[in-house]
Amino acid sequence: MVDYAKPIAEESGPVTVGMTTDVAHAVVGADMVLVSILAKGHTDLGERLAGVLQPMQPLVMFPGKFCSSYLLRRSLRAAGAEGEYDIGEVSTSIFYAHKDQSDITGPWQVHTRNMKSKVQYSNIDPARNADRVAMLNELFRQDSFIDGMHPLRIALQNHDSTLNAVAIIAAENSFRALRMQGEVPRFSLYGSLSGPEADLINDVYGEREHMAGEFGFQLEGIAEWLARLNPSIQDDMDLSERLVLAYGDKAVTLEDVYGNRRLVEDVPFGLVPLESLADHMSARHERITRLINYANNVKTRGLRVAHPDNGYAVRADFRMEGPKLDALGIEVKRVIELC
Repeated sequence: MVDYAKPIAEESGPVTVGMTTDVAHAVVGADMVLVSILAKGHTDLGERLAGVLQPMQPLVMFPGKFCSSYLLRRSLRAAGAEGEYDIGEVSTSIFYAHKDQSDITGPWQVHTRNMKSKVQYSNIDPARNADRVAMLNELFRQDSFIDGMHPLRIALQNHDSTLNAVAIIAAENSFRALRMQGEVPRFSLYGSLSGPEADLINDVYGEREHMAGEFGFQLEGIAEWLARLNPSIQDDMDLSERLVLAYGDKAVTLEDVYGNRRLVEDVPFGLVPLESLADHMSARHERITRLINYANNVKTRGLRVAHPDNGYAVRADFRMEGPKLDALGIEVKRVIELC
């Protein structure tokens, strides 16, 4: 049984991840803070981070909407925080992907574009701009993206050094913080919970105002990494349920997603080893191919599966309330059963 309350300093392993509602605790010591929240959450977040977020500790609003950096900086100062804060914005369109849908095995073309034109980072020490760009390049590696039009991407592929990052996302009436640290292999994890993403799922639900959650995993090299980590681990071995993600206004483990779907109300802050991937995540090529072929024929856009050049990815989008969530969960289960 994993001790979710285990302190950060006592965790071991090459990569650790944890999720908490205590965003102030999560931010302490982070090399990079990524924030994806609705505009109405800036005041509340500023109050929580005042006295915790350090001046010049890089924080990126992603996406940057409604003068996000200005609003957050103002709320920090209103809450009594002092000093100059290293806060910037990136637009939702910084990444986009193009794929020939007639050939699901072909390459994805992913590009960067449209850094938010009205934000010049003029408030940031020029000597740190190069560090900011380098860190963003590591956090948001282009080759880790499947579909670039979602608001939050955490792609940790910093192979040769250590990284300590936290992402803060907005649940319906609270925040969740996802913290990752350690020596990061060629593995990426992304998750998001944001405001209206009507273009993505409007044709599924026929309405625009809702909260949508997303989880996703990119599986390149996981089997090889696990073999190096522990030669006794086999591809199809059920590793555990210890990886915890923000999932709507709940927290779930991989076993919840792929197994009994038990929802956990909250998880005390602690970092959880990434070697806790479920057996589905090490699926063989034949399984993934069947999954891709099936998912591309599913009428709902609630589930999407892609096959990029550099690995596999599986993603599901969920509505956070009502019977439609249950119906969509059935679709997800049907696809997972093909693994």
